[in-house]
Amino acid sequence: MKNIQLFIRQHFKTILIIGAILILALFCHAMTLLTSKLTLAGLLMSKPEAGYVWKDDDQSDSRFFLQNSDVKWLQGTLHSAFNAQAGQTEGIWEPQAGYQFVDKAKNLETVWTPGLLHPEFQAWSDTGEGLWIPATGYQFVYEGEEFVATFWDPNKRYEDLKIISLPKQDSFIPFQGYQFVEPGKTFEVVWTPGLVNTDNPKLVSRQREGSWDVNYRPYRSGNNNDWLAREVARRVIWRVL
Repeated sequence: MKNIQLFIRQHFKTILIIGAILILALFCHAMTLLTSKLTLAGLLMSKPEAGYVWKDDDQSDSRFFLQNSDVKWLQGTLHSAFNAQAGQTEGIWEPQAGYQFVDKAKNLETVWTPGLLHPEFQAWSDTGEGLWIPATGYQFVYEGEEFVATFWDPNKRYEDLKIISLPKQDSFIPFQGYQFVEPGKTFEVVWTPGLVNTDNPKLVSRQREGSWDVNYRPYRSGNNNDWLAREVARRVIWRVL
């Protein structure tokens, strides 16, 4: 007991300083807990809550309590625990590209979902988590193993869809002998008998898919009815003369 009392007397000032620091730390932590937009980050340290950043530098690093400044909501800020990012409206979260919320009413848990369009690039989420495939007609621009952009790739044949990309962005034509079922809406095509092969006007599509007959009708580019009108007019004039 005497040893303890002697130690206290000899280190009284040091004990007071340590005690003051501990009290200050407890007070700081309590204030942080009462501040809804800050969270504890260690002894005398705090940082903005998810979705918020320091107002002076748009960062969310830990700071000593005396360095604390105002915080603000920053759109696009990634959540540290979920695959979500801050939306445009304060307090509203959006799933990251390729993800969907499981039940947003409960929490921000997400699940990777194939077939989602990327919000920035012309790409679709693939079956494997984090994997993407370019939208039809586009190609990826890579930096290392990661794609950073997409670009339109004209004159490319898509054998599975039986379509060809045109020089004009987002425009396609079907293979010879095919027509779009819903032009401008889907890529679905159907083999159509009686279509002139514009690459070889001497051929016309037959009833059986992929087969061709000799085209005995005159073919003109543009309006396919123009040649018929001219031919009728020519014969009428010939008979009159």
